[in-house]
Amino acid sequence: MATYVFVHGAWHGSWCWERVIPLLEKQGHLVLTVDLPGIDSEKTHDVSINLQRYTDSVISVIDKANEPVILVGHSMGGIAISQAAERHPEKIKSLIYVTAYMLKDGEAMLDIIRTDKESLIAPNLIPCNEGTAFNLKSDKLIDIFYGSCDQKDIENAVSRITSQPSAVFSERLFLTDERYGKIPRYYIECLQDRAITNECQQDMYHALPCKKVFTLNTDHSPFYSKHEELAEILLHEDSVYEPSGKTDVLFD
Repeated sequence: MATYVFVHGAWHGSWCWERVIPLLEKQGHLVLTVDLPGIDSEKTHDVSINLQRYTDSVISVIDKANEPVILVGHSMGGIAISQAAERHPEKIKSLIYVTAYMLKDGEAMLDIIRTDKESLIAPNLIPCNEGTAFNLKSDKLIDIFYGSCDQKDIENAVSRITSQPSAVFSERLFLTDERYGKIPRYYIECLQDRAITNECQQDMYHALPCKKVFTLNTDHSPFYSKHEELAEILLHEDSVYEPSGKTDVLFD
């Protein structure tokens, strides 16, 4: 049985994995989750919330496991799992990026966001808390995140969205081939994503090749819109099948 550690993306919390976790636990796996600093809207003004603290949060959860973990990051969570892998590669069996920012050494999220011209993130950002955090325009949340989700899931998710500390957007990752580079990487792309467009996702996994790329024909929130298919990929990400081009599996 495996140990999974889940890291959420911007504006979200560990609650976003609520439909996926029971499917893994049903198969006997241990699942741990991370709540990154600042998801409490009362603390998003804290200027000390940075990539270092994100990484510390991930490491603190990984340290609870008795074996190397499968580390899963969604969206912005990608930068946290990458930096955690650089710090403690011996604690990580594999990295799975769920339509996530998978950056190269020296890159920052803003570098990617600025080049993703069709993304709905940049034009809908609203600085708040004296510039220490970002909100998103409330009337655009469904378009950005939940375009393929059921109405009940949309309502539950939107009600829990918080402000997002802004400092991590401009922080650059430090990654080496000797540490981060030795851990197997997998990418799950989402074809209808309007937060990180599919073109942008492809640019990232072509620039930093993965052991395998899976495809879900859905929005930015497959943990709701395709939770069963997402769980199936997570359960079998390290199958015996060899990669065959751009993608290995397509779930419609």
